[in-house]
Amino acid sequence: MIQSGNKPHRETEPSNRSSERARAMAALDLSKLVKERKFWVASFLVAWAAALQGHMMWVQRQDAFKDKFGDPDAPNKVTEGEQPAPSGDGLAGEQQGMVTADGEFR
Repeated sequence: MIQSGNKPHRETEPSNRSSERARAMAALDLSKLVKERKFWVASFLVAWAAALQGHMMWVQRQDAFKDKFGDPDAPNKVTEGEQPAPSGDGLAGEQQGMVTADGEFR
């Protein structure tokens, strides 16, 4: 089929019109969606669940750090000055090793 003149093909006109209609309908549907209460409730629930999951991951990371390195808020035996109770035989330092002032075992 040969076209004469500058008229566009008949086949392209309906697709252009239908795409324009689709855009107009999408904009209309989107404006209706934004006005609905269900949309905002669902959006809030999704955002709340994502925030809760992020918080739980952060708490889990904090607990893993405390398990690995100890609790920084717990009393420290070295800095608090608490020494373990000596055993009755007087040889506990020789059996377990003595700690020098520079932190070496001897």
